[in-house]
Amino acid sequence: MRQLTIEEVRVHFLEVLDEIKRVCSILDINFFLMYGTLLGAVRHKGFIPWDDDVDIGLLRHDYDILITKFNDIASPRFRLRYYKNTKDYAWAFAKIFDTTTVIKGACPKPKFEYGLFVDVFPFDYVDHSTEEKRKKDFKIIQGNYHKEMISYTRFYVWRTKYKCICNFFVYPKLDAIKYFFIDHSRIAEEQDSYLKNASGPSEFVRCGCYPPMSKRLVKTAYLKDLMEVDFCGHNLPIPVAYDSILTDIYGDYMTPPPENERVLMHMTSVFLKDQ
Repeated sequence: MRQLTIEEVRVHFLEVLDEIKRVCSILDINFFLMYGTLLGAVRHKGFIPWDDDVDIGLLRHDYDILITKFNDIASPRFRLRYYKNTKDYAWAFAKIFDTTTVIKGACPKPKFEYGLFVDVFPFDYVDHSTEEKRKKDFKIIQGNYHKEMISYTRFYVWRTKYKCICNFFVYPKLDAIKYFFIDHSRIAEEQDSYLKNASGPSEFVRCGCYPPMSKRLVKTAYLKDLMEVDFCGHNLPIPVAYDSILTDIYGDYMTPPPENERVLMHMTSVFLKDQ
């Protein structure tokens, strides 16, 4: 196997995004760039130079269609994984993998093959009309996320024992031993089921896959109206209301962070499989 440069990794990312766009067009559903990928599209017309992951979002209805249909339509090179089609899957959102690649070193090793991937986040309706509802909602999400973290430490037991021990102390109110042995996918399903059933249609949606995201509400209309922009020579969709979304998340998003904070954080060891 040959290790890919960051430039080569980004070529693979673009190929994954092109395939997602193709499949979504066939299914007549919409996706949009989100978080750091959206910021890169607006500020850099492509990837943030010091970023090495890709995030997309879909409203729940479109997300549920994508996760059930993607693997039937997409090229075999690209596979969507989530808790219902992958044993021990640890997240309450999907990932779309490029199966010609393998990630080593930077991520804990799960039971399934782990290649370069795009994170696929669902956005769900939410009712935060009162402070009581907001607190109750966040408490449930936080509790499910903590269960996930306890379970997730199985990936780290032999590599990072201190992280495993730390999680037992950080989340002392949970039955840590129980969640340590439960299949990750069962906990991911619990979180996902709560998120998509928490509220009916409302003015706001949120990505509740983990607590920091769940606090950020987005007007539903902001994610329904999309436009395409140039992203490294590829036309990809972003919300028309990108300015409001990015300002809420990052503040003055057009000003880059200090140079000492511009570091790659995620997939630092991506290899191309031998053909």
